[in-house]
Amino acid sequence: MEETKIVEPFIVHLDGMDKTGKDTIQDLLVKRTKGRSLVVNRSFMSQIASSRIYNRPDAEEYFWKKFDLADDRCEHFIYLYANEKDVAERFIKHDEKDMKIEDYGKHKTVFDQVVNDAENKWFIDIFKINTSELTPDECVDQILEYSVRNK
Repeated sequence: MEETKIVEPFIVHLDGMDKTGKDTIQDLLVKRTKGRSLVVNRSFMSQIASSRIYNRPDAEEYFWKKFDLADDRCEHFIYLYANEKDVAERFIKHDEKDMKIEDYGKHKTVFDQVVNDAENKWFIDIFKINTSELTPDECVDQILEYSVRNK
């Protein structure tokens, strides 16, 4: 784990399905930046995905507008995802109650569609991290490198 120097504070939005590491990465990111990062957990992508899953198109439109404004302010958007096997293991380990592993495919598909729409319809840059392939510290390293490259 290399110490990354952050010259300026930044805002990062962490989104993804349940048990993809959002809370763990948020905690590590705030500690590593010594509070110079504002980390928003379950932000625009999560709200838009939920509006699609629960068929609430009026909410989706509202969050797309807010998402676009945050992008104009050069905030960073991170999509965290994990392989189904790892998510299933995390569900058991953490006694997940909010989502069933049987819903993984549907939720992953919806999140992937939201990311695709953000990139291709709204031209919003999304940094994608597979938390099955990296440790939480490695995920934070990548987010910090990304935030420095994309000031």
